[in-house]
Amino acid sequence: MREIKFRGKDNITGEWVCGDLSTKNLLNITLIYPEGWLDVEVDPSVEVDPSTVGQYTGLKDKNGVEIYEGDIVTTDLKRPYLIVEFRDGCFMFNCNDGGEDYYDIMLPILKEPQNIYKYGEVIGNIHDNPELLGGAE
Repeated sequence: MREIKFRGKDNITGEWVCGDLSTKNLLNITLIYPEGWLDVEVDPSVEVDPSTVGQYTGLKDKNGVEIYEGDIVTTDLKRPYLIVEFRDGCFMFNCNDGGEDYYDIMLPILKEPQNIYKYGEVIGNIHDNPELLGGAE
């Protein structure tokens, strides 16, 4: 079973945070404290920009980097990039071939569970790296 988690950009710091999505714009993050700090009260909720929230696909790229919605992934095909989207109930690659967009399911159903997308690597995301899209976004 894949791990269900989300990421989004913190409204205050602009940094990416990961955790459980409790509302449209609130992530409950897991904080790791140095030993002996357990008595410190900290609100584990972080308000994030809702337009940046993306779900973890359950896959890692060929370098072990987690793949989320909105990530831009290289490909071994002639396409310059793929964009990860959640569409029609599954994670899909938005493929752009010469100005024509179409969608491919990220992985076919296999006998053995897979957690590595061995053909590409995450090179950025649509929020931080729009320049990678070549004017598509």
